[in-house]
Amino acid sequence: LAAQKGGTVTPQVLGALTNDLVYTPVAPCRILDTRNAGGPILAGQTRSFDAVASSFTSQGGSATNCNTQLTFTALAVNLTAVTPANPGFATAYPFGTTRPNAASINYTAGAIVNNGLIVQINNPLTSDDFTLWTLSTADFVADVVGYFAPPVATAVQCLTTSVTSVALLANATGFATAPACAAGYTQTGLYCRMDFFVDTIVGLEGSNCFGRAGAGATSINVSSRCCRVPGR
Repeated sequence: LAAQKGGTVTPQVLGALTNDLVYTPVAPCRILDTRNAGGPILAGQTRSFDAVASSFTSQGGSATNCNTQLTFTALAVNLTAVTPANPGFATAYPFGTTRPNAASINYTAGAIVNNGLIVQINNPLTSDDFTLWTLSTADFVADVVGYFAPPVATAVQCLTTSVTSVALLANATGFATAPACAAGYTQTGLYCRMDFFVDTIVGLEGSNCFGRAGAGATSINVSSRCCRVPGR
């Protein structure tokens, strides 16, 4: 696929690690609390953390994986600055990258301030996932509420409806209409059959099968093939 922009063609990739991402919410779960592990981050310093782990206890967080079992690219978190020594701000950014000149959370001295933000992480994973820098010495708490991950390929699901039969007298012409697909499914095929080899299928149109009987009475039998892409 490609997109036209400014007279040039820019390639677009579906399911890439950095775009076309799917958001999955999770129950709020603590992934770090410096009051429980590591202590305050000192003024002008950084500390790096995991966003994907089987347990976050080493960071002062949950003993579970917080239901972030997929390899993802960005994390939705509630970040809290706890009683900073002085007014200032903190920035969360991908581990191993240059700190951007931007604030993820602004705080005042002695306050407890919370902000919801999206933190990009490295995908594929590295030794740590994201880094937190603070202008003033402060404790920090982070609770994950969701994550963004590349789409997961899923197989197409298909089924065949029940058969509708319409009787025809000898030498007569008629048609049978296939049953409609269930909600969420799209008709991708039409199955049409006559009772006897000497009978003739005249044609197919939409969900209808047209047939002509031979020397004896017969039936037109028709059903729909229905498919859907189920998603993750």
